[in-house]
Amino acid sequence: MKRSFFIYAYLQSMRIVLLVRKVMYVLTFKIRKSMIFYQISLRMLAPFSWRHKLAKMEIDERYSDAIAVATARLKKDSENKAFLHEVIARNYRNLNQIDLAGSHIDKARELGNDHPSLLYEQGLIYFLKKQYAKAREKLEQALAQGYETAPLQIHLGKVYYQLGLMDKAERCFEKVLIVYPNEGSVYFLLGMVLKNKRMYVDARDAFLRAIEYGSDHKEEHLGLAEIYTREGQWEKAIREYQSIIRDDPANFVSHYFLGLIYEIQGYENEAIQAYIKANKLNPEDEETVNRLTRLLESSPT
Repeated sequence: MKRSFFIYAYLQSMRIVLLVRKVMYVLTFKIRKSMIFYQISLRMLAPFSWRHKLAKMEIDERYSDAIAVATARLKKDSENKAFLHEVIARNYRNLNQIDLAGSHIDKARELGNDHPSLLYEQGLIYFLKKQYAKAREKLEQALAQGYETAPLQIHLGKVYYQLGLMDKAERCFEKVLIVYPNEGSVYFLLGMVLKNKRMYVDARDAFLRAIEYGSDHKEEHLGLAEIYTREGQWEKAIREYQSIIRDDPANFVSHYFLGLIYEIQGYENEAIQAYIKANKLNPEDEETVNRLTRLLESSPT
């Protein structure tokens, strides 16, 4: 009885493993949303393979190790050279060694690697070189060939933003948020687009969500402060600028706009002190000098 129970339990566990593997195969072809998903699928489908080891190194940000392992394998693996060159290119790109990354992409293409992920890598390299028109071309080609991943949509959105195509950028970021609704960094990008479109209420909500979901940097607070300033919500704007200065005392923009808000409110002494700090950080800014000079001349001795 006990033996049959263990046999039954073993067969059930194997059945579950096979079912999970089948599901992972299907998802690998249908989704491929991120490198994390890539690592999970490899762990389930081929947990001891060299591909899994390379993916694990990339997830752990051991880019130099991944390059070394892939380079060593190139010498003995004639069947996977195109794929290995793509891996090496990706990791050089992660190390910001753009020219080396580009040379390995060229080698991968010469060896017949026509996977859309390689187009994505080419697009990223053009993006890092600030060649946004070329980046757009490659990323759109990858998308047209079915490589619809969250990182691609994010980078394509950034490219559209740089090219002034705000509606397209907005759609890219909104697509990502449908899949990853708690991704603060994407809410920040969406907020920048909406602010550029002068949709200030929606932009404010996006920046607040960015902070709520962990993307709590000076850029988010600068975006909020600018919107509060436009809306005349002076106290909220002051709090945002002050929070930025606490973390970044050398932030010229925050000191300048604090001075501007204090001047509007009639707090001349506070405005003078803010403009003095701004002037020390950027002595060449004429607007700061003019405002400071005018206040000092009108201030009672």
